[in-house]
Amino acid sequence: MKPTATDTPLDLSRLSVLVVDDSLNIRKLVSEMLRSIGLKTVKQASSGIEVFEILKTSPVDLIIMDLVMDQLDGIETAKLLRQGTDSPNRTVPIILITGHTERSNIMRARDAGINEVIAKPFSAQVLLDHLRHVLTQEREWIATAHYTGPDRRCHTPASYAGPWRRARDAEATQLAETATQAV
Repeated sequence: MKPTATDTPLDLSRLSVLVVDDSLNIRKLVSEMLRSIGLKTVKQASSGIEVFEILKTSPVDLIIMDLVMDQLDGIETAKLLRQGTDSPNRTVPIILITGHTERSNIMRARDAGINEVIAKPFSAQVLLDHLRHVLTQEREWIATAHYTGPDRRCHTPASYAGPWRRARDAEATQLAETATQAV
């Protein structure tokens, strides 16, 4: 049996993660969860504005950010990180945490270039699973006039009949045809 991403040991000790939430209690809770699963460097910010101040002086490998915050919410912060010409790190993976899991918010998060969304409340295991997914299942980076971020397609359903527009789509189609012919 082939090992899955959840079977592979993941060394989180060298990662630097920024936890962003306007609630001090939530920042502390998420930071403790991260430390309990092996992270050593966990930074905290209380607003989207503070994210940019921290990133200018201290690089991070991942951001875990709340949706609803004063001044600058999680989606607007992600948009500025992804599309801003003066962004300190356009490609940093972003996990959004929220209790507002309406479809419209999930779609807005996806369209802002956010990698993953976690519904509150969540456990340390759920957090670890999402971290593992973001860190081990890299998606192609897309930069267009209207979108900048990870490929919004997590997977392509076998029934997809739309146009193939990306270079890697042609490669995937060829591989699938070759596999079909071999059977």
